[in-house]
Amino acid sequence: MFRLPDSNLNSRLAFFPVGSAETTSSEIAFFAADVPNLPILLNGLMPGVEAIILEANGTELQQIADILKTKQYRAVHIFSHGKAGEMGLGKTTLTQDNIYNDASIIREWKQGLTPRSEILLYGSNIAKSSNVLITILSELTEANITVSNNFNTNSSLEGDLGLKVHTESIKPPLAIQLFAFQSPLLPLSIA
Repeated sequence: MFRLPDSNLNSRLAFFPVGSAETTSSEIAFFAADVPNLPILLNGLMPGVEAIILEANGTELQQIADILKTKQYRAVHIFSHGKAGEMGLGKTTLTQDNIYNDASIIREWKQGLTPRSEILLYGSNIAKSSNVLITILSELTEANITVSNNFNTNSSLEGDLGLKVHTESIKPPLAIQLFAFQSPLLPLSIA
């Protein structure tokens, strides 16, 4: 897992091990390491959003928990792969059928959330067929969950950056600037 020292990278993509940079951010963005166009996404982060790139090693949920134990955030953004009812973070795939296997780890996320924190999920089609995964995630974290079902900003790709599925009536802030991302996140493929 790597913590980026500055969310305004401007073509600097120097990575530092977690723990080497102290931050005062109230928002954090976690990225699956294999998300397409990662440098563009990182460069497009809004000022003040802390960035973490998750190592793709099967411990992605624990990596999030470990970071969230260090301080509280009002918004947690997660950029992942997805398909209907599934969120893919590196080697970890969350579904409504397996989320309870990692329930104790996901409950640890609460340590880094304020009473009105929001978790914002950016990944293609995560809530397309059902909101069950999102509802369970909300119950485990006690956070409002918002999902972008069609994550890209290129109108010719018929997508957008808008966050469309909510567990509560909220208007969450976007983590990246709209111009930054011009292609969809790839659908999750499971072998």
